[in-house]
Amino acid sequence: MPEPLIEMFNASFPDFVNDLGLKVVRRDYRPEQFGDSLVVFSYKDVLLTFARDRGELEASVALKKAPDDYWDVELIAQVLGNVDSVDKFRKRTATDFAFLVNFVWTNFHRIVVLFASSQRQSTLAQLRKFQDDRLKRLLGKNGS
Repeated sequence: MPEPLIEMFNASFPDFVNDLGLKVVRRDYRPEQFGDSLVVFSYKDVLLTFARDRGELEASVALKKAPDDYWDVELIAQVLGNVDSVDKFRKRTATDFAFLVNFVWTNFHRIVVLFASSQRQSTLAQLRKFQDDRLKRLLGKNGS
């Protein structure tokens, strides 16, 4: 059975929370449900969530004032210009906890700036576009 994500952070990345100035605002672990786990961090105006659902890992960012409108880091990586293909990035992050955490850690302050009030609207527009593009690819539509 996989361990809770918060314990994985503490064991493998003990400085993650303090280095980034994060506060843990929620944690959950469901061993009876395939070891599903969740940890939510808070920093300024954003929430950073790491989740494991049926063994697949993901991280997402949301604004505190709109916590249900979250954006996966694969799309954020595309906005940052870190990847050409969000799908290839997703395949890597789905199983590689260290890769996912290191990506967020390395890019955290750039991610926070994306959601700052001065850039927020532009960022959200880009995220929506990349999300729509991904959906079209997944559904096999060419966008016409």
